[in-house]
Amino acid sequence: MVKLINRFEHDQHASFSSLAPFGFPEYRAEYGIDPRASPIKKVKLPPDEQMLCYDYLYYVCSHQPYEFDHDYSPAWLMVGQYMHWTPRIENLADSYVRKALGTHDNDVTPPWIGIHIRHGDFANWCGIVPVADCFAPMSVIRRRVEEVKQEILERKGIVVNHVIMTSDERNATWWEAVTGEGWYGIDHSKTVELYGAWYPLLIDAVIQSGGEGFVGTDRSTMSILARRRVQSWRDGAVRIFKWGRLDADNH
Repeated sequence: MVKLINRFEHDQHASFSSLAPFGFPEYRAEYGIDPRASPIKKVKLPPDEQMLCYDYLYYVCSHQPYEFDHDYSPAWLMVGQYMHWTPRIENLADSYVRKALGTHDNDVTPPWIGIHIRHGDFANWCGIVPVADCFAPMSVIRRRVEEVKQEILERKGIVVNHVIMTSDERNATWWEAVTGEGWYGIDHSKTVELYGAWYPLLIDAVIQSGGEGFVGTDRSTMSILARRRVQSWRDGAVRIFKWGRLDADNH
């Protein structure tokens, strides 16, 4: 009953309005909704009448699936853009940036453009297209970076000389090509050991959102949110490149 496409079993999405009635006791009583037992203690408790929590809202929307990719998304406009990083994680990310760029202790961290390249599981989406033709080549990413640099210069008068790559790519040859572009990577070799399993992702997300510009991967949630943050928080220049077939990002 909550699905965006009513009672269609393959629809993953629900609307905010269809979930809201579950916060009210008469609705729950009418439909005989019984709380599930907790997995460990096997305790059943009715929802708290003062605060309603939903534990997984990725597939919830107001109008259409995956709408956070659009500028009208109420989840971003009313909530997401106001959720900022803590000073601790921002300072930690800044230390990683400074180390990557070789910034001296007494110097100000220079402006940068962040890139997020998602490969990994996206290879499963390539179908019959060879991965070499499916993922965007370095020339596409370079062109998008240059577009962002030019827009920043024209709109803000800022020359950005540093580009930081973040990616789940493991291929050493690919990373050599990144270095060959004069771009920088983040060293996470000890991050998990020092801070925990989630910190490589968190630090990368802060870095992506902290640049004067951003270039990201189409259909990647991490890129979508980084793009939104750079636009909203920094009035930055952003680009998202297409992939999936040879010459997908021709323009």
